[in-house]
Amino acid sequence: MVIDKLPFPVPTDPLVRARSERLRDPFGEYILPVAIIRLRQGFGRLIRSASDRGAVVLCDPRLRTRQYGLGFLRALPPAPMAVTALDRVPAMVDAFVNSGALPDTVGESLEWSSNDLEPA
Repeated sequence: MVIDKLPFPVPTDPLVRARSERLRDPFGEYILPVAIIRLRQGFGRLIRSASDRGAVVLCDPRLRTRQYGLGFLRALPPAPMAVTALDRVPAMVDAFVNSGALPDTVGESLEWSSNDLEPA
């Protein structure tokens, strides 16, 4: 599964605007938590049980360049993570899917907690 950008709701959407109106920090209190939940739901479409195996490629650079990126990664079930150049992704995914070869990891996503969705 390839996710090209983080699933933020559109801030100009009338429903998003109405829900954000009375919040002190609409991004932190509403938009960010909704996007994190959407990413977790998208990941859940691929991995439904402990015996399932699949690869998720997250292409949005904001995961590494923005402070909130860690919140997205924490929302995912525990899994090896790697950061690599785009041209290496197909071979890395192919090796994992066809032979179970794990990439050289740069870390592992952490167990999700509802506390991750609470504003700091």
